[in-house]
Amino acid sequence: MAMNDGIDPVALHESAHAIAALVLLGDAAAVGTVRATTVGETVGQVSIDWPYDAGDLRWAIIALAGPEASRRAGDNAPYLWGGYDVGQAVGNVLVATGIGQTADLRGALAEAVDAVDAARRMAFDLVEAHWPEIARGAAALAAAPGRVMTGPEFARAAGGAVACYAKTTTPSAPPAPGYIEIARCPVCGVAAIMPHVVASWLNPGSTAAWAAAQMRAAGCTHSAADSADGRRAEPDAALGPVGVVDGGALGVPLGREQNGTK
Repeated sequence: MAMNDGIDPVALHESAHAIAALVLLGDAAAVGTVRATTVGETVGQVSIDWPYDAGDLRWAIIALAGPEASRRAGDNAPYLWGGYDVGQAVGNVLVATGIGQTADLRGALAEAVDAVDAARRMAFDLVEAHWPEIARGAAALAAAPGRVMTGPEFARAAGGAVACYAKTTTPSAPPAPGYIEIARCPVCGVAAIMPHVVASWLNPGSTAAWAAAQMRAAGCTHSAADSADGRRAEPDAALGPVGVVDGGALGVPLGREQNGTK
């Protein structure tokens, strides 16, 4: 592994997982412990004290944040030792998009490729947006006794956008995030949605990839030629709300607005 930022590679990888969990789950109790020492057959581990939902795409982004932080720091093979992270992300996408509900596993996996890559782009965007916190958290973790920190200790050391999570140690699960509609097919009406917490730091390129993957998974195959006015179902470059979708989990059925559209 070649790193060019002078950061302990294992601590960096785990720090990115922890920062992603704090940012996306938005709760002080989301991260129990962050460890950069061997756990069983793994090198490091982040204990996430949050109800796991395989259909919640935030887990895919959290899983891929570790390898993407390694890439950001100069690792020329960030996924070589992050196979577990990739497997978790693929599983999340298959469940969340519904494309895994078929006996045609080969076809489902082929369809999942673009969706996983879109989640990887989201992880990359998160890492870019929160790199200072990731780097500070990694440095503190590498220097911590036993290379282990509690969630609040880690959040305090990382500072920045996650510093607030060092102040509370009791669970206070937030309401499910509101959603923004980022694309809609003008022919069949299938919509692609994204939680506000993600849209706040995502770049337009990643938004486009995610919208395309969502709409394809929902069965939309239309193009500009199919639309009466020639418009394509493109995401809004400025992330302006085409429509806001209230509440719900990330794994809502694609192409459907949950609890109505404003």
